[in-house]
Parts: sequence; C-alpha cells; structure tokens
Amino acid sequence: MIDLGIAGHLTNLDHIEVPLVRNAYLALMMVTSACGLEARARTNGADREVQFRDSDARQPFSVLVLPDRLMFSVRRPVLDLMPELAQEAVRLFGERVERSQSASDLATIPGEVRIRLVSEADVEALAEGLLPPRRLVSLGGPVRRQA
Repeated sequence: MIDLGIAGHLTNLDHIEVPLVRNAYLALMMVTSACGLEARARTNGADREVQFRDSDARQPFSVLVLPDRLMFSVRRPVLDLMPELAQEAVRLFGERVERSQSASDLATIPGEVRIRLVSEADVEALAEGLLPPRRLVSLGGPVRRQA
C-alpha cells in the first residue's frame, strides 16, 4: 500500500466519474477533518482508498473510491467499542449497507460494515448519524488533530 499524500486526493477525484460522487468525496473529506480524523489517500494496485485515522493512529473508518460510488467502511476498532453503529448504519442507509463476508448478523460483525455513498446528502446523513464528535470521543478519549 502506497501513501499518496495530497496528490492521492486529486487522483481520487479524477478517478470518480460521477459529479455527485465527486462532491460526496469532497464533503466526506471536510466532515472527517471536522471530526479530527486524518485522511490518508492510498493505493494498492488499481484499488484507491482513503484511511481515516484518529489521534492515536487507530483507523476506525476507511473509504474505497470507485468511479460511481464511495464504499465507506466502519471498521472493527469502532464496532468493538460501539457495536450499535452497525444497526444505526442499517437504520440510516438500509439496503446500501453491506456486511463482511464472514458475518451472519450485523450486530456481531467481526470485520466491518460498508455503506454505499453516492451524494453529499449521504455524507450528511453519515455525519449526523455515525460520525458526530460526541461518538468519536467515546473511542477512548477526545479526538484531536495532530499538528
């Protein structure tokens, strides 16, 4: 996996073919930054990903960047501490939620929950329902940006 820095975000925007999804990507970067998360654009072959890290270098969220959608992942570090986020994701996004291949029940997902995002409205719902700073504070301390 190669960390691409700011150029990676520009490459991701070029990779996205749908204008609404491009806007969603930009909105997601702003929302996660406001939550104190660092966004690291990375590539692994043809796969484009952004990893969101907190001030303790944990990676509670990530997003796979595709030409027509973003696949936002709520990862195990968060689900272990707040398993209710899986059900909240289903409540907010319904059929657009995917579960790990090894999971039989969203409440006990061993891996992660993936949410298909296609618009700024989706990112807004994500921000209001799953990403508020008050939720992130419960991950083990206040989330803060590193200088």
